[in-house]
Amino acid sequence: MPRIHDHLLHSVPYLYPSEAEAEDGAKLGGSGFFVGIQLGLPGLELLCVVTNKHIVEDGSATVRVNTPDDKFDIIGLDGAKWYYHPDGDDIAVSPIGFNTTHHKIRSIPSESFLTKKLIEQYDVGVGDDI
Repeated sequence: MPRIHDHLLHSVPYLYPSEAEAEDGAKLGGSGFFVGIQLGLPGLELLCVVTNKHIVEDGSATVRVNTPDDKFDIIGLDGAKWYYHPDGDDIAVSPIGFNTTHHKIRSIPSESFLTKKLIEQYDVGVGDDI
C-alpha cells in the first residue's frame, strides 16, 4: 500500500458528542474527512465535512479543528444541516463554515473521487490498488 501524504492528515476531523469531550480529547465519537466542492470561481469552494450517518445520529456533532499555532478550536455543528444518502447508506455530509486560513484544514477536492465513469474507463475491480 502506498504511503499517505502528510498533508492529508489535515483533512481528517474528529467529531465528539460534546464540547467538553472535544476539549478533553475523549475517545468517543468518530472521524470524517473534509471535502472541497469547487463553486466555479478560482479558489472558491464549499467546504463540507463527511462522516458516517450513525456518528451524527449518535449525537457527535462537535468538531475539534487544529489551528496553525498547534492549538485547536472546538466548533459545534448542532445546528448544521446534515444530508444523508437517499438509499440509506451510512454516510452524512454537512456544509460547514470554517475559516481555512485560521484552521489547519486541507480539503479533498471532489474531483479526486472515483466515479462510475472512471471505474469503467480504467476497468477498476475488486482487489485493485486505487
